[in-house]
Amino acid sequence: MLRFIDLTGQITSGFEFAWYDTVRDKFLTVDGEQTWDCWEDFERDAKEDSNFPPLHMDRFKSLFPKDKFLEDKLC
Repeated sequence: MLRFIDLTGQITSGFEFAWYDTVRDKFLTVDGEQTWDCWEDFERDAKEDSNFPPLHMDRFKSLFPKDKFLEDKLC
């Protein structure tokens, strides 16, 4: 099972997030990254990672906080 992990204020002062895989008991690595500061960065890394199945994007998007999509911030 996947979990959205909000790291805001934990690593940097801005918004940052990660994904945790409870089945494997580890943080997810996508294209060499484990944290992102916006959805677009995660989406780009997922597209560039040949081991990341594109069908999973809908699952990740459903777990991503809706209010973070509405923020007007540059990635």
